[in-house]
Amino acid sequence: MKLFVVAVPRFSARHKYINQHLREISSLPTEIVGVDGANTPRTPDIISEAAKGFSAGQMGCSLAHASACRRICELGLEWAVVVEDDVVLPKNFDEIINIIAEHIRPGELISLYNPTMKSALYSTYGSTAVQEMRLLYPMQLRSLRTTAVYVIHRDAACAIADGNKPVKYTADDYRDMYTDGLIKFIRVLQPSPVRIKGFPSTIRHVRKGSLKTTARTLVNSIPGLRTFMEFRRRWLRAKRLNNVETTDEPSPLMRPNPAFRQCIPMETRVSAL
Repeated sequence: MKLFVVAVPRFSARHKYINQHLREISSLPTEIVGVDGANTPRTPDIISEAAKGFSAGQMGCSLAHASACRRICELGLEWAVVVEDDVVLPKNFDEIINIIAEHIRPGELISLYNPTMKSALYSTYGSTAVQEMRLLYPMQLRSLRTTAVYVIHRDAACAIADGNKPVKYTADDYRDMYTDGLIKFIRVLQPSPVRIKGFPSTIRHVRKGSLKTTARTLVNSIPGLRTFMEFRRRWLRAKRLNNVETTDEPSPLMRPNPAFRQCIPMETRVSAL
C-alpha cells in the first residue's frame, strides 16, 4: 500500500502543511506527484484539443492525478490512496483506510470526501460499514466532483493513466471517466471524516501581476479580512458536506460498469516484453 500526495513546492504553505500533517497522521509510505501546470508546455502529447481551455491549475491537477494512477500501475500495487495538499485527515485515518481496503473491488474508486453544491442522493442499499460510517452508492454520477482524498484499485488506476493521456478530463470529472469506462465501481464514504484547510484555491491559478492575483494578495495582507475569507471557505465546505440525502432504493451504479475497459498493469506489460 502507498499514499500519493498531490502537492507542488511552489505553493510552499500547502506543501509544508501536507508533509507535516501526513507525518503526524499516517504511517503509510508516501510519494509526491505534484505537477506545476504553469510550467508545463501545452503540447499535443500532454494536453488534448478538448482540454485546451483548462487553466494552468486544472491542467496541473489532472496531470498529477494521472501521474499517481500511472505510478500505482507501474508499481503493480493492488490499491493506493491519493490525497491533495489541503486535506485535514482524521487521527484514525490509517484504520479507516485498512477497513476500506478489505472491501475495495477491482476497478473501483472510493471517495472519502465529496461536498456538493446541490443535494446529493445516496443509496443505503447494500452499504458497507466502516466504523461509524458507511460506503454508499451515489444514485447519480453528477453528485461526484472532488478528488481531495480517495482510495483507488489498480485496475481503475491503470485505465485512468491510459485514458487521460494526453489530458482530456479534469481530475474530478468522474462522470465522464465512468461513462467512458475508466472506472468500474464508485462509492463514497459517508459521513466524511475528512475536512479541508482554508487555503485559497490553486486550481484557477492566474498569472503573477494580474488583477486577480493583486486582489488576492491584498486580501491576504489584511489579517482580519484574511481570517474572514478563511472562515467563509470553511463554512461553505461544511455546508456542502451536509447536502446529503439517502434512499433505500438500489443505485444503478451498484452494477459493474459495462463500459469498463480493463488495462494491463504496466509492470506486467514490461515483464511480457
